[in-house]
Amino acid sequence: MNFQHFLRFFRLADDNEPMPVDEYLPQWRLNELIAAVGDRWRLLVPKSTIYPYRPQDLVIRSYKNSVTGAVLGTLRAQASESYTEIRIRVRSAPAANEYRQFAIETMDGRVVLGTFRYQAGPVAPTRDEFVQAIRRHYEGYLYTPVTVDTDGPDITIRGYHSDRFRLGNAALRIGIGKVVGTRGVIPMLTHTKLGSVTTTATDTYTVTVGEDIESGNVYSLNGSSYTAAGGESPDVILSRLGVFNNSLTVAAGTSMTATALPGTYTLPNGNRPTISAAYSSTSSPNDLYTVTVGADVVAGNIYQLSAAGMTTRTKVATASDTATTIAAFFNSTSGKAAVPIGATPSVTVSLGVRQFTNTNNPQLYLSGKVNTPAATVDRYLITVGSAIQQGMKFYLQDKVVTATDEDTILTIAQKLTGRTINVVPFVLDLPVSTVVNCYAEQAPRYNLADDGADVELTASPKRFTNLPVVAEIDFTSVDSCQLAICKGSTVLAVSNPVRIRPDAGATVLMRYTDEGETFDYNYQEPGLVQQIRIPATLGPAKLAQSDSVSQTLDGQYVRGTTEAEYQYTLTTLAMWQGFHAALWQALKHRQVWIDGRCFVAKSELKQLGAIGARRLEQSQTELTEANRVSNKRAFLGAPQGSESTGYAQFLQIDAPENLPVYVVSSDVCIRLRAGTLVPPGRYQLQIRTGNEALELRCYVNNVRYNPGRAVLTPDKLNRTEQDILLGAGAVVTIQLVAAQVAVTAWSEEVTDTGRAYSEEFPTTYFE
Repeated sequence: MNFQHFLRFFRLADDNEPMPVDEYLPQWRLNELIAAVGDRWRLLVPKSTIYPYRPQDLVIRSYKNSVTGAVLGTLRAQASESYTEIRIRVRSAPAANEYRQFAIETMDGRVVLGTFRYQAGPVAPTRDEFVQAIRRHYEGYLYTPVTVDTDGPDITIRGYHSDRFRLGNAALRIGIGKVVGTRGVIPMLTHTKLGSVTTTATDTYTVTVGEDIESGNVYSLNGSSYTAAGGESPDVILSRLGVFNNSLTVAAGTSMTATALPGTYTLPNGNRPTISAAYSSTSSPNDLYTVTVGADVVAGNIYQLSAAGMTTRTKVATASDTATTIAAFFNSTSGKAAVPIGATPSVTVSLGVRQFTNTNNPQLYLSGKVNTPAATVDRYLITVGSAIQQGMKFYLQDKVVTATDEDTILTIAQKLTGRTINVVPFVLDLPVSTVVNCYAEQAPRYNLADDGADVELTASPKRFTNLPVVAEIDFTSVDSCQLAICKGSTVLAVSNPVRIRPDAGATVLMRYTDEGETFDYNYQEPGLVQQIRIPATLGPAKLAQSDSVSQTLDGQYVRGTTEAEYQYTLTTLAMWQGFHAALWQALKHRQVWIDGRCFVAKSELKQLGAIGARRLEQSQTELTEANRVSNKRAFLGAPQGSESTGYAQFLQIDAPENLPVYVVSSDVCIRLRAGTLVPPGRYQLQIRTGNEALELRCYVNNVRYNPGRAVLTPDKLNRTEQDILLGAGAVVTIQLVAAQVAVTAWSEEVTDTGRAYSEEFPTTYFE
């Protein structure tokens, strides 16, 4: 289904008529809409509609008779286009007295948003305490705004783009970050000048091993040979041949040979061979036995016959052998096997192995020959100290080697020079008068393996682009016009008409939101809610109930659970098909509010048939109010409540998608969801808001709680000024509602309006 909305904008052609220039072409005509004075509409507009302009450079004006009027609204990008989102998870907290640190790093080791350091005390922190310490670290980052939201062990970090931070979608990892201080022994890498010498000419080759490596492949290079065991990387093959950094230097004119042969490999047999010997007769000086071989014979099976006083006879099966040929091998004396008289023969068989020829294509070749003529150079003796510790760094000219726990002085020397080194100290030749860069650094005090925090990345960094832009429109006076997106006084696109009335009339204010990609919308900004007035009415409430009743053995009835839901009929005025398609998509969002109350559309949207001269249609659907009424009695008795368990319960959290609500005390910080239990105590509420001003309504045991501030500041982590004191059994309800949402009177009316609204518009898409 194409992009559907109640209000659409279209680019204007040279004749001042709407001209869609993007993929989102309307399938049906669009109706005139009704707004009330004081309304604020918020809706998503495809970014292609305003291409190539930036939304912040545009405004929305009234547009009537090809003349633009006052500014009614603005356009903006979704907030998620201005930050990069990173998600990590804390798997465990440090033990008592442990030190831990980590950093989010790019793959080349650059630290993102600073290094987190934590020293545990004598009492081990809980994982929640450790999570909150990480949260405080990132929220306190100095060089760009950062927001952090937590959900148990999961942490969502949003770094806002600035002159000092613009990560984009770079690949990340968890690293140790910036380490302060060193540890362990002091490494040594020294140089001693031996004098100036004249070197012989050399040839240097690039040596390459192909990726196709199998067990048994034989690699040979100038007299050195290595047979692959299977599973090696090309670098391992090269190191076994004495080549490092893919470079080999030999005396000029040396004849080079490099071959890679498939070779062979063996596999153990898995068949079930058998052999037995049965006494037949005696013919001095031997006892004669009949040897029988089982039919399951494969190449490599090893058969043996042995006895005291005779040489053991062994037969290794070949590919052409059968049970008959192997038995004949042992039954070689008149069809029998001869064994010295009185000796007891022993026959055995082992599976053995089979040999196969590899069919892969191993490669070893030389390329990029570089000839270095004889020259006068400065010769140095380079010494590597015997103390090698993981994390030490060795610098030799432009080479830097970080030691691993497997390195020795020889491997360090080989990595620094890129050639085979058999003894240390080793000789290094440099052009005459070259400044020598030769030193080593101690290992950092901390490393990721021993001191890194137990943290993992759970998602690649996300920077959202090309999202629908957000249009926000305020209607302040009575009018009848179209809306125009303008750059300065130039009109870029116009909408279907809007009639602005002094009151709401037979309309409802609809708010709806979801998470991520929903139909052709894309909600990536936390708390983004679309809001628009539509010509429709809500009918009176109807009670839909369900009961659970059982009967005892003596015929008595026992009532179990009883639940009820309030249902309302939503009826639209007569509109074009495009309106009903947009309404269906809106009602199928995860969260829908109509005139300030939350509803769920469980049933289908029914169209009632074309009416009037223009064959417009009304539609109807049943909406269920989100709050369920229940007697809260379980079928087998009352459940254990929060009071009996000594906890307070947050019964309901009514907030837009992706807006976290926290309850915070000196001991805990918990992200609230419906049904969350907390110990009795004094708590502060913290609510992260989106771009919209919301009103906080909090009820404790059904009594309105005064938090000290009712209207929350947009785009902030709002903290209540007054704490909530909760005792055991307390029940709390939290609602975040849009400020100044008016509730209209309810009525239900199905009428033939003839024309949906009075004015005709001559364009293809507008009505």
